[in-house]
Amino acid sequence: MIRNFFRIAFRSLLRQKGYSFINVFGLSFGLTCCLLIALYIRYQLSYDCFHERADRIYRVVEDVTLQAGTTSLASATGPIGPALVHDFPEVLSAVRFTGASMLVSYGEKKFQEDKIYFTDPSVFDVFSFPLLKGDPRTVLSAPSSQRKPRSDILENWIR
Repeated sequence: MIRNFFRIAFRSLLRQKGYSFINVFGLSFGLTCCLLIALYIRYQLSYDCFHERADRIYRVVEDVTLQAGTTSLASATGPIGPALVHDFPEVLSAVRFTGASMLVSYGEKKFQEDKIYFTDPSVFDVFSFPLLKGDPRTVLSAPSSQRKPRSDILENWIR
């Protein structure tokens, strides 16, 4: 019985080639669009989900208007992190990242590093990055880290 159905469908496809092409092309295009949209949504929802408190982490985005149009950048002015913690009680902690390119020296060796990032000491309170060595609570309290108490940071940045 099923064999007969396939035979009738095949004959119908051969008789009406234009109609069959439109139907097959439309079906494949629709399935492709659906699959791409589903993959995009899955990617957006899985971004940085490896952190323990990923559902409580938010990113501040700044909309910049230029002559070419408006674009969204994931960079904001420096004082915005401490200001959010100070002004909004629902914001528990804020972390700022700043990228730089600089010459690094170790002993007699000197080399150019293009991707160096500076961050606040509270980075391990928000993110759960694994460390190879050290304690996340004290890793950024080394002499060159310039760790300050939270009140000093707020007073300096809010002014």
